Amino acid sequence: MKNKLKFLIPIFFLCISTVNAFAVEDFIFESKSIEIQDNNNIIAKDGVKATTSDGLEIFADRSEYDKNTKILNLEKNVKLLDQIKNFEINSDNVIYDKILEKITTKGNTQIKLDNSHVIFGKNIVFFRTEFTIKSNDTTTIKDKFGNIIKLSGFDYLIETKVLKTNQMEFADKEMNVYKSNNGIIDLNNDRLAAKDIQIYFAKGELGENSRLKGSSLISENDISIIKNGIFTACKIRDDCPPWSLKSKEIRHDKKKRSINYKDSWLQLYDVPIFYFPKFFHPDPTVKRQSGFLTPTLLSSSTSGGSINIPYYKVISENKDLTFTPRIYFNDDFSIQSEYRQVEKNTNHISDLSLKKLESSTKSHFFSNTKYILENNFDFSEIEFNLEKTSSDTYLKGDNIISETRKRNNQSLLNSFVKFDASSEDLNIFAEVAAYEDLTKEKNSD
Repeated sequence: MKNKLKFLIPIFFLCISTVNAFAVEDFIFESKSIEIQDNNNIIAKDGVKATTSDGLEIFADRSEYDKNTKILNLEKNVKLLDQIKNFEINSDNVIYDKILEKITTKGNTQIKLDNSHVIFGKNIVFFRTEFTIKSNDTTTIKDKFGNIIKLSGFDYLIETKVLKTNQMEFADKEMNVYKSNNGIIDLNNDRLAAKDIQIYFAKGELGENSRLKGSSLISENDISIIKNGIFTACKIRDDCPPWSLKSKEIRHDKKKRSINYKDSWLQLYDVPIFYFPKFFHPDPTVKRQSGFLTPTLLSSSTSGGSINIPYYKVISENKDLTFTPRIYFNDDFSIQSEYRQVEKNTNHISDLSLKKLESSTKSHFFSNTKYILENNFDFSEIEFNLEKTSSDTYLKGDNIISETRKRNNQSLLNSFVKFDASSEDLNIFAEVAAYEDLTKEKNSD
């Protein structure tokens, strides 16, 4: 009995000490409460710090270490910090297999790598010897540049920063979204290789539905090459889009913000219509850059179906032009041009078109100019507006759309001069206008 008491007394004092330290072959434990069980398990409570000989620091609310299996269980507010290899793991619960050097997280997990990438997920496995991270669950990776990668199962080599995944959604800092079922990402050199790629461009000049799909993608140094690609800006729907550009090879240049096509076809409802050996247009996120814009399908009861293929030209900082050839399915042809110019006190826009028929032509001309006058008024502006057409049925029959006219009535022309001025105690408005109703017959005399 006396021998048993001699054995229990040191353990009792070991457990009630304010701060205890206990060393085993693999770890040094520090805690307010350390208990050594008969099976040689070591249980630490009320805040635990464990360190290893190779530089790993471990913190948790509670830990249990099995000396036989060399498995360390960590519970609540777990943090593993490696100053040498520069990583940090934070999780709800962690199992550390010292023999396999395998760290398995349970519950919410955050892993910081080299101050460049942060991994968010659950049930992540970290192999310290191989320096790899794996997971079969949904995981998100963020980098310091604002890129976000959502993964469903991945393998990540930390030293080379190469990530492999069977399913990914990669949103870059410009908010373009890349989706693929098979992908390899080199996060160190900003390289990406993927199969069955889908790219959804950030909202820009071509709208919010601009997207590109292809059989494969290789991206490096802001240049993406898509094989067997199809681009469209039509509204997302279950059926095929009304129009699309199909190409053997599509090149997306993020720096120049342009998309170039090689051996491409303009398709209407997946039917090839026009062939372009080479073709390009601005990146959909571009606000102002020369290049082709989104084609537009039009239809009317008189002229039938047609397609617009607009080209936008930046002339200077304050001048630009949109030139729009229009091809009718009945072999008619027309051109439309819209010119815009902005000065300090002037805003001008003009629009004209010409349609060639077998034995005649149809045309229209619109012009709108606003001048801000500098005088004794607080505000003073004069506006000139001119609208003319050679045919009463041309605008409505051919569905002519113009940014110059701010109304949708294609049967009414309005030419006018307006003067508008105001000051603290005076308002002046004067207008001289001429209206022409194109639906009414005109007198022959």
